[in-house]
Amino acid sequence: MGFLPIPGVSPPPLSPLGMVKSVEIKNFRGLKEFEVGDFARINLIVGDNAVGKTALLEAIWLALSGSPDKGILLKQWRGMDITFQNNSGESVFEGIYADLFHDPKTLDPITIKLSGTGFENRQLAISHLAGEVVIPTKDVEPVGNRKDRRTAKAQRKKIQTLEFGQTITAPILLAWTDEKGVRYEGRVLLAPSGLRFEATGEKIPNSYLFAAQIPISATEAATQYSTLRKARDADRFRNAFLKAFDEITDLTIDAVGNSSMLLADVPWAKQLLPLPTLSGGTNRASAIMLALAHRTDCVVLVDEVESGIYHTRQGRFAAALIQMAREYKSQLIMTSHSAEWISNFLEAIGTDSADVAMWRMERIKNGPPHMRRFTVKEYKAGLSLGDMR
Repeated sequence: MGFLPIPGVSPPPLSPLGMVKSVEIKNFRGLKEFEVGDFARINLIVGDNAVGKTALLEAIWLALSGSPDKGILLKQWRGMDITFQNNSGESVFEGIYADLFHDPKTLDPITIKLSGTGFENRQLAISHLAGEVVIPTKDVEPVGNRKDRRTAKAQRKKIQTLEFGQTITAPILLAWTDEKGVRYEGRVLLAPSGLRFEATGEKIPNSYLFAAQIPISATEAATQYSTLRKARDADRFRNAFLKAFDEITDLTIDAVGNSSMLLADVPWAKQLLPLPTLSGGTNRASAIMLALAHRTDCVVLVDEVESGIYHTRQGRFAAALIQMAREYKSQLIMTSHSAEWISNFLEAIGTDSADVAMWRMERIKNGPPHMRRFTVKEYKAGLSLGDMR
């Protein structure tokens, strides 16, 4: 638990503008060995089904997450059930993590290495360990602030009161190495009370992954909007959002039941409507834009960015995303299958395209996936000759 220094690894120089520049992946989902470089501030990835676009976004997000519980989220977002035996650590691996491995039958680890210009310069190794191990009860001083230390001590005391052999570590280890060469480890604990995920103690900036078909938390969006308002920075988001979705005349935040939600004012409604009630696509769009505005130097990953957005609004939504990414110096990596979205996105970019990259991902004759980078000008030229999706 906690962090371990790696001898001989010196931190790379940092830039005030964080950004993932390149990715190296081994043994993750359909990406047995994969490498891609030269990401831009704003990126759009196109390609056929099952070539690895979603897996690439997931790999980047896992490496940036710093938490061992994200495997459950990825499984849920893909619509897969999670089942395991309460007395078997190996079943935890099979139920949650096995499908992350390109070949789960071997002990070859997953490795995801990001090269970046800030906190994004990091890597993750996910190892399937042999056998199950009883969790050690050695008193290790926790790291972090005072609240974190109190919480860690309370959790450790609770674990230590269990009968010997009742709490085990599942045979899975997730280890992150940050931009300073510091290693953070996270394990999964299986106890009679249920499944617990060991905190790494690492404090990293937020990154976001928007899967194609997941519901968006209305409470989280309201919290982010409230944070912007407290910082007197909500107007940039609000103006960009209302410009993209002009059927809404105003946006506010208020309590609905026991939760805070964003409420939309639309002329035809008798009262203000919670944004998820008005439109799932509009609600997802607001969450993506809020993620870009939540902090500078953020990485926002969006699978099937056009999902839920009517084609006549796609150009304005694309323009809003471009504007938010640039104003907040955040990185945006999107995927799309839609010819309409691609056309609208290219039109929204216009001639100001120095920070934009177009990508095409494909497999040739069932071979390994690869990606080709295009400038906006090159991609437009290709479109004039045929379909570039």
